[in-house]
Amino acid sequence: MAAPPSAALFTGPPALASLAPGQAAVLIVGLGKTGFSIARFLADHGIRFAITDTREEPPFLKELRETCPDAAVFLGGFESAAFAAATHLIVSPGVALEEPLIATARERGIPVLGDLDLFAGMARAPVIAITGSNGKSTVTAMCGDMSPGWKHGPSRRWRIWGSTPESAMRAPVSGSDRVTDLPRSARSA
Repeated sequence: MAAPPSAALFTGPPALASLAPGQAAVLIVGLGKTGFSIARFLADHGIRFAITDTREEPPFLKELRETCPDAAVFLGGFESAAFAAATHLIVSPGVALEEPLIATARERGIPVLGDLDLFAGMARAPVIAITGSNGKSTVTAMCGDMSPGWKHGPSRRWRIWGSTPESAMRAPVSGSDRVTDLPRSARSA
């Protein structure tokens, strides 16, 4: 695990600024590919979290237990106590925001975020978001091609970075401008 950063890891809205080690108790809702990538990101940054999923055996349970053995895991249904203890919810794209415990948390003023909120909050450079059903990778490559010197040498200004939730959570967050191709399934809650 990387050394915990300062509270200045996140910029932007107070909901992100309060995601600091020792201050936040995050509940990740959903343990699919996105939920697991968020768990690894939070663990890498020293942010305490628990994770919940309605399934008894979600797809990334084994990987989560190997990577983050101290994380609290709630399976087989959503438990109100897990939601009540959270200072922030990070909801995977496959989970409906209308879920009653999510709606109740939002009514109580708990920030309800998505993986794109995390990515945008940690980016230190402008980000071009390219969305839609088809052609995102092509348009992203075209944006990179339009940026002078993007492929060449240490002076490059743009980089293409990933097309999966995991890639977004592993993208470098400092330095030059970049073009980022994020998945259609990623969402800002």
